[in-house]
Amino acid sequence: MKNLFKISTISALVLLSANSMAATVGVDAASGSFQWVGTVLAESVDATDFKIIQAGTIDHDKGTLTFDNASGVISISSSSELAFDVVSTIDDTPMASYDYELSTLKFSTGGSLLASDSANEFIVNAVSSVGDAPLVIGTPVSGATGATKLTLESKAGGFTTGVVTEGDEVIVQASVLVSNAI
Repeated sequence: MKNLFKISTISALVLLSANSMAATVGVDAASGSFQWVGTVLAESVDATDFKIIQAGTIDHDKGTLTFDNASGVISISSSSELAFDVVSTIDDTPMASYDYELSTLKFSTGGSLLASDSANEFIVNAVSSVGDAPLVIGTPVSGATGATKLTLESKAGGFTTGVVTEGDEVIVQASVLVSNAI
């Protein structure tokens, strides 16, 4: 173990020396940027008697988007359907009813950080036992039963110029709050 540590230390010193010598000799150098992204969740409540489960075939963090780019107008042509249900934490039986609402909607394009969708570029549609309608942040949908299916689309007329450009990777994160499950 000591020899492995010595070899690692010597290797690291040699690499550091080579890098500093290269910098002084005038050899081209490169730099990189590194980024981590995360969301701080709301404070957990220990007394919750229900949980959200996957009700469809696609994991909640594996949804995909397909885009159209016609005459410079970019829009979402299709998205994965992500479905959830609400069940008891005790025995996984479905809850008789629950309320849900979109609490946040964030997106990132071209490697940028996640930002709130303040210009309403994206629309989260929900299909549940109480109807089929776009979700509005902070507006609850009451009395749902069974699975709720979520899809994503762009606003009418496509994205605002410059929000999404050709070749961009787009990430959209919707947080849904479930409450009043009985």
